[in-house]
Amino acid sequence: MLKFFRKIRKGLLTENRIGKYLLYALGEIILVVIGILIALNLNNRNTQRKTEAKIESIFSDIMEELTSDIEKTTFIMRYYTRRDSMIYLVLNNKITAKDYENNKIPSFLTWNLTGWHSSLNLTNNGYNNLTAYFDAIPPKYNKALKDLNDLYSRHKKSVDIYDQGMGEMIEKNRDFQKRNYSWYAFRNETDRKNKLKYLLNDFRYINEVEEFRNKALNNHLRHSINYRLKAIECYKKIAKLLDKPTDHESFIFNEEIANMLVGEWQLVG
Repeated sequence: MLKFFRKIRKGLLTENRIGKYLLYALGEIILVVIGILIALNLNNRNTQRKTEAKIESIFSDIMEELTSDIEKTTFIMRYYTRRDSMIYLVLNNKITAKDYENNKIPSFLTWNLTGWHSSLNLTNNGYNNLTAYFDAIPPKYNKALKDLNDLYSRHKKSVDIYDQGMGEMIEKNRDFQKRNYSWYAFRNETDRKNKLKYLLNDFRYINEVEEFRNKALNNHLRHSINYRLKAIECYKKIAKLLDKPTDHESFIFNEEIANMLVGEWQLVG
């Protein structure tokens, strides 16, 4: 092809047809420029396709991460369902020494109600990876992106705060008992009897349980449920965009357990 163009140029020069030669040269330059532009366009399209494929892959990762976090909220709801009943019984003086001695009920619900907690430890790795592509995200993801931003900047932040707050409160409770009560080591039957008296009769324990109820149920659990609802909403929107099923087994929560959080209280083992 290059030899062909050289022959044409040589022929025009030999015939001293300068005007046509210049016109031809200009046309040749234009063809080269057009070729470069076409190549750049193809390269840009290829790069764009790769970027969009990467973005879609990250959204898929976010969906997996959301299901994991939703499962964590399921666990925390079950966790507090059991404690909700115990808290009610303690605060309303409806638990007896016999209940504490009943080995059918786990000790973490009776003897250590305010001495343990569970954190959700929510993650947002997929969303953080997505931030590197914000300028390249197709417009169809705008609503989902807005919801994800709300999920992580507001709802996750609230859960993280109460994750930390619960841990600090539990450490405070343990430290207080360790410094003020000889039964804390729980080494023998005497320690057991003295702690039982504390659990049944000490106003400081009642106050401790009330604080636990407020921070655990009114704050930690409530914000965990809010996160769960928003996470499910985000999952469904992304799934629809990626043409994937919009429901997941992690969304299911036993209705009976849910009712226990707002229904009749009983001692559950």
